[in-house]
Amino acid sequence: MSDQEKEEFSKLPFIELEDLEDLHYLQTISEGWAYPLDRFMNEQEFLEMMNMNMVRDQSGNRCILSVPITLHVTNEQKKNLE
Repeated sequence: MSDQEKEEFSKLPFIELEDLEDLHYLQTISEGWAYPLDRFMNEQEFLEMMNMNMVRDQSGNRCILSVPITLHVTNEQKKNLE
């Protein structure tokens, strides 16, 4: 990793994960097991999954997904990201 990349990386916002379940979800996402997700779900994806057991991929196609992949963020953590 170059010095420039390290500097850019250090400026990115982050949330420290302490719960083992969140770490497992992050591993599930990173290994592609939660396709089409490439991050934790947003509110729209969560509602779609809860109501229809589906989420949309990047091209708009629906994919079956019946397990919510979410990350609880406190107000304090959210303020630190801004």
